[in-house]
Amino acid sequence: MYSTSLPLLLSLVLGFGAGVDAFSAGESITQEVADLKVAPTANDRLNLLNPDSNFVFDFNKAKTQTEGGAAGEIVRSAASNFPAVAGQGISMTIGFLGPCGLNTPHTHPRATEFNYAVDGTVSVGMLTENGARFVSNTLAPGQAMIIPQGAIHFEMNLGCEPMQFVAGFNSDDPGVLSIAQEFFGLPPAVVAASLGNLTADEVAKIESKIADNVAFGTNDCLQRCGITKTTQGTTQRVQRVAGNALPSGFSGPTPASSGATSTATSASSTSHATGTPTPGDRLAGAVEDENDAPSSSKLSTLDIALIVVVAILGLGYIAMMVAYFVRRNKQKSPSGMRGLYTRPGASFAPGGEGEKIFESSTKAAPYEEYTPEHMPYSEGGRGHSTPYDAPSGAL
Repeated sequence: MYSTSLPLLLSLVLGFGAGVDAFSAGESITQEVADLKVAPTANDRLNLLNPDSNFVFDFNKAKTQTEGGAAGEIVRSAASNFPAVAGQGISMTIGFLGPCGLNTPHTHPRATEFNYAVDGTVSVGMLTENGARFVSNTLAPGQAMIIPQGAIHFEMNLGCEPMQFVAGFNSDDPGVLSIAQEFFGLPPAVVAASLGNLTADEVAKIESKIADNVAFGTNDCLQRCGITKTTQGTTQRVQRVAGNALPSGFSGPTPASSGATSTATSASSTSHATGTPTPGDRLAGAVEDENDAPSSSKLSTLDIALIVVVAILGLGYIAMMVAYFVRRNKQKSPSGMRGLYTRPGASFAPGGEGEKIFESSTKAAPYEEYTPEHMPYSEGGRGHSTPYDAPSGAL
């Protein structure tokens, strides 16, 4: 007994006296995190994190190594890729959102989030549990919003320029659960039953169209920013095993071929539905049209109203121009020269002084012009006439 116990005791004493060295070359992140969590003292942890660069996480470099969606990337710094935070109860995420970029609805099952808008305006909405009201805020640069642990939430860039947000977590392993991908990753028959009048095949069609995160945001934002929605990737799909296998004719990622976020085989174009389209067919078709059709080709109600108003104004201007030219031609016609128009008044009353002046062949009456009576009408002879234009309808 003595002979076996003494070497063991000596090895333990020598081991603790020597302290903990830096990570061994070639150690996996999993092993490094495990070493940090069992380090007996803070100094031992410090020695493991040698050299000093182990305390630094480069989000810009990580961004280039992140497979995001069509409208941006979400770069996470947690124990899974940054061992220095292991055991510290903290982690961080940077969201790089393009114009109208949407960090699709998700939850963090093990952490509360504090989301800070850096250089753009972001819409943040959340649901915390069944029966709770929907909470929504628009964050300007310099503002932040608290998101309780486990709440379903999203962030969307409301601007037409790229923006960033910073999310801090009170856990070194907050976790992420993407609502659409994970819900449709359940057994198709269960999803179909949850959605009502759908079939497993229809569920599989919809699942194959769910856009990768970060996705394009709402059509209102895209139209306002003049963005045409391009084809979005659908690789962030749940692994398929026997328990949640897709129906015959459809395929998805499996543990043997890919990870949860690796490229997946697209759903087969073969449809098992026949006859009149079901609600599921219409929903799947709507999802396909939404992903494939350019959003800029759709006219909003406001656009249609403006077009109608402009058309009515244009017709009004055309009618005014037509009326103007008709009246002008009428005034220039020969009928416009018929008859004489005289200004009424005492000086022109027959039998008075006005009559004598009017009949004089050498003197013009007041406010009249005089032309010899023998001058032909075709040469401008009109006798006595007023120099003022006759009012409309007087001739």
